[in-house]
Amino acid sequence: MVIVIHKFFVMNLDIGLGITLYDDGLIEINDILLNSFVQAMMNFTKEFGDPKGALREAEIGKYQLSILERDELVYVVIQDTYDNEPFTKKVLEKVLKKYHQFLRSIDFSSPPLEMPKDIPELLQTMEFPREKMDVVNVSVNEFLTRSDGMIDTFFLADYDGGIIKIWKQPEKSTIITTMMELLSEIPFERYWIGETKLKKARDRPYWEGIHEGWFIWRIGLTDFCMLIRAFYTQKDKEKLVRDIEILEEQLNSIVSTM
Repeated sequence: MVIVIHKFFVMNLDIGLGITLYDDGLIEINDILLNSFVQAMMNFTKEFGDPKGALREAEIGKYQLSILERDELVYVVIQDTYDNEPFTKKVLEKVLKKYHQFLRSIDFSSPPLEMPKDIPELLQTMEFPREKMDVVNVSVNEFLTRSDGMIDTFFLADYDGGIIKIWKQPEKSTIITTMMELLSEIPFERYWIGETKLKKARDRPYWEGIHEGWFIWRIGLTDFCMLIRAFYTQKDKEKLVRDIEILEEQLNSIVSTM
């Protein structure tokens, strides 16, 4: 298990004071400056009617700031860019369910010397079993062979930990960046498939009848998923989806026995 959140902070909006609940020490940031930034961001989003309870986000360099408002308290996490928004909210909800009322009851101007000791445990998420990568390689390479050249892009990613490994990479690296951005926005409980039919052109007559599909496919109930771009005819789509399902079952049996 691993914690991908670098800093977890709670702030009382009524008095403008905050308390650090978890800090892995990798990011140095002035708490007063963080307080001011969060207050400004909350005021700014409220001007646009941002609904209370929504997860607000801001990217700052290679880090992502996520803010969740509940009553007079604001919960703030700092983590890496591309961490999944629905996943982050689910992790925060675990802490809020157990400790929100307690945090509402304390005096932020004179907080207790010790915060709940199990907060780091509540923030833990799955870590991909790197020691099983050789077995994963076999299954993935068999899938790519079965696909008969349809697969243009294939990689595994962690919903809250970024790219795990890339097996097939497109000529344009922006494709992978875009797929990771999509991953960070969709609920991790769901599969996502986007498809378009390519148009025949004078210099691309071979595009006649070809579809381009993007697949974001969760591996069982784990924190991991497959991201795939493929080019196929409509008659080949059923086989491709079936092969993806088979690979998902294989990978799930490998990584879910950690």
